[in-house]
Amino acid sequence: MRFLSLLLLAVVSSSSAELRELQTGNDLLYNIQQGKKGDDFSSLYITGYLRGVTDSLILIGSLCPPDGVDMYQYTDIVEKYLNKNPESRNENAVILTALAVGKTFPCKKNQ
Repeated sequence: MRFLSLLLLAVVSSSSAELRELQTGNDLLYNIQQGKKGDDFSSLYITGYLRGVTDSLILIGSLCPPDGVDMYQYTDIVEKYLNKNPESRNENAVILTALAVGKTFPCKKNQ
């Protein structure tokens, strides 16, 4: 599964100069919206992007989602966060993604 995720990310990352420059929340929101409008490329790109960010956050222990959370749910969470915080959309897309999903699925601290 990890190999498929990496392969998808590699293919999508190398396909478009416009999408490779996904840097801000504005870029992220635009591509989420384009994907939901039926742009298959944007949809696949966002899926790969969110998979990379969320897998990294899980690996370092900064994200603890329950079983069954899928990329559609992560996409909805990030989109909702970006729409509720328009003043932050000029910030780094990775940081905004981490904030959105981290607030939704925080890891419980060991007691």
